[in-house]
Amino acid sequence: MPRDIERLNVEDVIKRATEVLKKNPNNFTARHDLGAAYLTQGQVDLAIEQFKKAIELDPKVDLTHYLLGIAYAEKNQLDEAITEWRTTTELNPRYAAAYFNLGKVYAIKGMVDAAIFALKKSMELEPHNPQLLAHIHLAQIYHAQGKTDEAIKLLKEAESVNPNNPRIYAALSAIHLDTGDFREAIKLGEKALESGIEEADVHCNVGMAYMAENDINKAMRHYRAAIGIDERHNRSYTLLGEALAMKGMFAEAQSLWEKALEINPQDWEAHYDLGMGWAQRGFLDEAIKVWQELLEKNPGYLLAKTQIARALEMKGRLDEALDIWEEMRKLGPENPDPYIQIANIYLHQNRLDAAYDMLMEAKRRGTADDRTLAGLGVLELKKGNEASALEYFTQANEVNPNFAFHNASLFKNTLDLKHIQALERRASGKAAKAIAAIRAVFEKIN
Repeated sequence: MPRDIERLNVEDVIKRATEVLKKNPNNFTARHDLGAAYLTQGQVDLAIEQFKKAIELDPKVDLTHYLLGIAYAEKNQLDEAITEWRTTTELNPRYAAAYFNLGKVYAIKGMVDAAIFALKKSMELEPHNPQLLAHIHLAQIYHAQGKTDEAIKLLKEAESVNPNNPRIYAALSAIHLDTGDFREAIKLGEKALESGIEEADVHCNVGMAYMAENDINKAMRHYRAAIGIDERHNRSYTLLGEALAMKGMFAEAQSLWEKALEINPQDWEAHYDLGMGWAQRGFLDEAIKVWQELLEKNPGYLLAKTQIARALEMKGRLDEALDIWEEMRKLGPENPDPYIQIANIYLHQNRLDAAYDMLMEAKRRGTADDRTLAGLGVLELKKGNEASALEYFTQANEVNPNFAFHNASLFKNTLDLKHIQALERRASGKAAKAIAAIRAVFEKIN
């Protein structure tokens, strides 16, 4: 924007430019300055109108095309913005900001190669720009491509240019969060915040890292900080709700998920969590209704479909649950989970041969996890083969020491106290530990 507009009050600029244009509608400078002033005020449509008229008067001014691109981008008219910024770089091949904006918009449109070229050009023209935004955006593209080492290297180079730039630490924190290095994500995110950046996304990322480290209280503090900065940061409402749910505060969690959906009705995670909140409080019909609404809006959110099946099982509506798992099996024939779930229902219905077939199908798909082993244990026990059942339960316990809790629903639906007592009489050593775990869970849920 011209320096006189930066110095003067925007209203004064509008007033002066309007007066000039009344006398001379073909005054380029007045058209340009009026557009710049409207853009500063957020009156984007008026800005576009004035910039276009200015360009008709003089199409060779790079700044006018650049600002018109900014205005188009504000309205999410990205193709038009690209056209103006390309014209800017044709008129002035050293216009680094235009290349930077082209890089950002190309990335949004999925034009990765073009984005990389434009961002590299911006960096070449302004290698010592203290903001280093081109470095940061290019690193984010590299990371999205799976070139995480290159992304981190680029950000480290940027850090050497400006070691006090908090955005570099924020970008590094986000990358480490994605790669599962949660402690490094926390360290760098906290450093970004200490260095002066106060953004909801940064607090939210640090909160997720703390959550992954099971520090729920610190996670909640950062989610609340994010909401304090941006009261419409729906992601933080969703995650804060999940944290509260983990502390058993389901009513409070539910209100936060509802708020997230109010802000963004397409926040599928919040919609899913809302159903989970109802289910965890024992309101299965309400949970099923919420998940069904989610699937009407987003049929591809299959996790909601699996939860409906589990809720139907808990309500004893086994045939309906079975239909859903069969549908899931057809959608992903190489996924072992539907086979295991179908087998569990068959075990509940005492359809032992059918259950065995499904468990073998699960094993053939590369899984011998604790769920498959527990199912085979129940199967052998129902057939009266206590020794084989003990062997399977012992293997399940070795694969997952929490197998009894992991398979609590299976045991609740298929075993009774007599089964467990019979196993206890035969068990010793590792087998005894496995059966003790089953008894502890069985007593807790019955």
